[in-house]
Amino acid sequence: MSLITGGRLDRRGFLKTTAAGAIAASLPMGGALAQTPKRGGHLIAAMGHGSTSDTLDPAILDNAYSRAVAFAVHGRLTEVAPDGSLAPELAESWEATPDAKQWRFKLRKGVTFHSGRAVTLEDVVNSINYHRGEDSTSAAGPIVAGIADIATEGDDTLIFTLSGGNADFPFILSDYHR
Repeated sequence: MSLITGGRLDRRGFLKTTAAGAIAASLPMGGALAQTPKRGGHLIAAMGHGSTSDTLDPAILDNAYSRAVAFAVHGRLTEVAPDGSLAPELAESWEATPDAKQWRFKLRKGVTFHSGRAVTLEDVVNSINYHRGEDSTSAAGPIVAGIADIATEGDDTLIFTLSGGNADFPFILSDYHR
């Protein structure tokens, strides 16, 4: 079948030709650029939306740039995996009462801040409470409004009591505001 119809390149011919050219242009010439990978170097990434009002305050992240930085520096109890399932992050496990009104999260051991100080239950409680309360102006306030109480047990367990059952509560704790 001819790529040219009536003296003109048809749509299918154009797509075949440009696809072949793009594939050929992307193939390495003469093998891999580095036969043996080396540690180090720099990754430079560009991203729009940065502004002079950018902040690391998780209560007021207002653009894609700030949210990207927050994901890099702030931890959450859970995270949503690429397949949409829930995966542990700071929490290593969680379980609920049958009515989903109370949730117990066990924190992973050995998690530290950039300074090397260990992350404690109190740190996690304070972080979540930052978004709760009458005086909070956090955009995450409505998300955590259903938390009636946060208690701790031992040195590795958080107990959330909710005002009503919520089977999706572990997903809520993956929100970027945390």
